[in-house]
Amino acid sequence: MIDDETTEKISLNIEKGTELTRFQKMSNALRESIFSLVYTILKDERETTLTLTHISWFFELFLLHQFVFHPKLIDLWNSSYTSTLAFRVFYIFNLSSSRDELISFNVYIILLYVILSFIVLVTVDMIVVLIRFRNKKKVPSFALILLNISTGFSFSVFFLIITEILLLIFNCSYDSTVDGYLHKNFTDYRCFENVYFIHALLSGFFYLLFVVKAVVFTSINYESRLNSSNILAKYTSKAEIFMIFLKLILQGSFMILSNEWILVLVQAVLALILGYLYVIKGIYQNMEVGKAKRMMVLLYVWSVTVLVALKVFEGVEFEGGLSVWTAGCPFVIIFAWGFSSENMNQLNKVQLKFRSPSHLVMHVRAVLLQEQNHSQAENNNLI
Repeated sequence: MIDDETTEKISLNIEKGTELTRFQKMSNALRESIFSLVYTILKDERETTLTLTHISWFFELFLLHQFVFHPKLIDLWNSSYTSTLAFRVFYIFNLSSSRDELISFNVYIILLYVILSFIVLVTVDMIVVLIRFRNKKKVPSFALILLNISTGFSFSVFFLIITEILLLIFNCSYDSTVDGYLHKNFTDYRCFENVYFIHALLSGFFYLLFVVKAVVFTSINYESRLNSSNILAKYTSKAEIFMIFLKLILQGSFMILSNEWILVLVQAVLALILGYLYVIKGIYQNMEVGKAKRMMVLLYVWSVTVLVALKVFEGVEFEGGLSVWTAGCPFVIIFAWGFSSENMNQLNKVQLKFRSPSHLVMHVRAVLLQEQNHSQAENNNLI
């Protein structure tokens, strides 16, 4: 006979199992909604032109070079052009390197709240789209357009600009004369006092929210099919995720550190890993897209290589660093265009192009003959 205590335990176990089932249903529903959302984004990406893609990647490469030609490392180039626009143009979007004569504190606060409003708008848009997908209702076209633009550009090309504006509020240092923290760019403002504390709190919260969203959507933004019609299809998202963390690490390092050796070595290690993921392994299914991205990454690796060499031979009087870097860029482009990654060789076999209908018929016949010859094999379904 079952006593009351045993009956109560059984009831509790049943309730726990029911709660777990409900949780699993909710998580499965959320997962399906997210993947439906990502599928829609990937579907819209198919209309993206190669020209627009190359322009956006070139701009991303341009932004990465703000760390190569950063004011903290500009002396390594030892060039007569260090004080000209040729170098300054690379870190024009790096607000932490500029002074208050370039941008005032009030203008910066306006920019900050524009970015915060954009993040709120995109977050609300994501929630609305997810709910509409969950309830199997039609999603407004403008919501999908906004979502496609925000995820396609803000999480990649404009990632550094957005995070730079969000982090600039924390660019402070202790000043003993005022017994407090002053902003490095806007020296008339004390940090983390009165209204400034609210600005910093909001900026920090939305910075974390933006980074988390970027990592989550980048991690699931790939297609497992090797014959996808999406021109920007990636078979893995590891390289894209690493690109995000590379930007965050470099951004934080140059804002906090001042030692040239550490800054150069951090860039060198990150550039090597980036080159391995994009150049050696490769992530894009389309050959032309893969070559273009490989060229962009190798140009950055080349820039960091020249920077490391200039640091190693810092004691030698040499003013041709910029000339060497410029002369080597065309050779890097040629090498990148002819280099074939490991995964690209495999994709060449998958992306088989038929020259004519007769060629297609011959291929089908060969496949049928091969299947017939292996009909008795245990793994014939894999052939």
